[in-house]
This record gives sequence, structure tokens and C-alpha cells, in this order.
Amino acid sequence: GSPYRIFATGRWLWRSEDGGRSWVNLIAQGQTQLIGEQILGIALSAQDPDRLAVITREGLWASNDGGDSWFSLNAGLPN
Repeated sequence: GSPYRIFATGRWLWRSEDGGRSWVNLIAQGQTQLIGEQILGIALSAQDPDRLAVITREGLWASNDGGDSWFSLNAGLPN
């Protein structure tokens, strides 16, 4: 992927496409938390820079477009 793309985690998940000069929150839309807050872990694909998975207190989520949209991987997992 781009050497300028970086991610930052904590309460939220952020992505920068310009080496950290500007940031986009990937899991909030206004006051709505799309997949929950408090990122507990993140995995990035070595083959496809747009594929990533995160785990939050609300479950396991994946994205195929760099975090612009998310789908749940929670089906069949224990609570």
C-alpha cells in the first residue's frame, strides 16, 4: 500500500493517507459509533492494504475498503 497510509488506535480508529498530517475517524459517524469504541486489536493484510480487521468490546469487524465500511464477523462467536 501507500507508505503514507497509517492507522492509529485507542478509543477510536483513525487513518491517515498523508503520513499523519490529517486523520479520518473510521468508526464514528457523528455521535454514532459504527462498530463500537475502544479498539482492542487490529490486523492488517500484507497482501491487500485495504483489508483490515479490528476487535472492539462489541465484537469482531472487518473492512475491505480501508475502513470506509465495515461488516460483522460476530456470527457464531460466543458472547
